[in-house]
Order: sequence, then structure tokens, then C-alpha cells
Amino acid sequence: MVKVINLKTNKVTENKPPVPLKCNVCGCDYNERVGGISGVIKYSTDVNILDVAFCSICTAGIVQMLVDNQDKGI
Repeated sequence: MVKVINLKTNKVTENKPPVPLKCNVCGCDYNERVGGISGVIKYSTDVNILDVAFCSICTAGIVQMLVDNQDKGI
């Protein structure tokens, strides 16, 4: 929790840190700095269907599955 003091008005506000995202596959904490990926799957330009986030381990697994399927010619 962070306290911010406005020097002109002397008001103190408390800002809570954002809730960490969870991986959609395994449920662990998502971190983009460590190699995670997040984004939005969209139906059209204005309709968001699904917010997705993957941790680094699940991202590596997904990429490996795509490479394996590409080699098979599927």
C-alpha cells in the first residue's frame, strides 16, 4: 500500500497495488518481466471476448506445441 500526500491540499490518499493476474492455464501469478504473455482476444474492433494471460512456463509449452504441430504438417 502506498500513501500519496498532496502538498498543496495536504490530503493523504492510499493507493493499493493492482491485483496480480493469474495464468489462465495453471493459475500461478503472471509476470511479464519473466516471460509471461497477456492480451485480449477480440471478435471485432470494439468487442473484447476474452482476456488472456500465460506465465512463462505455460508460454513455453504452448510455443513448443505449435512448433511440434508445424513440423507434422497439421
